[in-house]
Amino acid sequence: MDKTLVAVEIQEFEDRQKIFEARAEEVRVLNSRPRRWIAGLGPLDFSEEELQALRGWRGVASPAADDGSSLVQVRVRSLPEQFNWTSLASLSDVVNQGGCGSCWAVTSAVVLSAHAEINGQRRSFSAQELVDCVPNPKHCGGKGGCSGATVELAMSYVT
Repeated sequence: MDKTLVAVEIQEFEDRQKIFEARAEEVRVLNSRPRRWIAGLGPLDFSEEELQALRGWRGVASPAADDGSSLVQVRVRSLPEQFNWTSLASLSDVVNQGGCGSCWAVTSAVVLSAHAEINGQRRSFSAQELVDCVPNPKHCGGKGGCSGATVELAMSYVT
């Protein structure tokens, strides 16, 4: 094996180890404070730059996505004193989008599933269908698919 390649792999391992150790310390500090949740380590040992690229939204929706000119008919009904959305089954799983820039599709699918559940239906929506099928001709939020788009485009596609 090439010595240069081995040196690069060792350096990469050491860099990832440092990131992991820093994240473990962040978790320890967070969990030492009184909170209603517990922090934990996930599978991501990304650098700050890699995390920004993973979750970064670099665009805005087209003004034509919703110009506010359409009328919406609202059903009025009595509301409960309180509602705890943490009990929704559709919000119980955390979805990992992996290395794909599909946060817009994952978010849209979860929001649509939660909306259906709140309204008495149990439906799931496919983030993969949104990634594969939502048109993005103006490159809003990215080039489309795994290269980014917007929640507004996903909602327009669904409706």
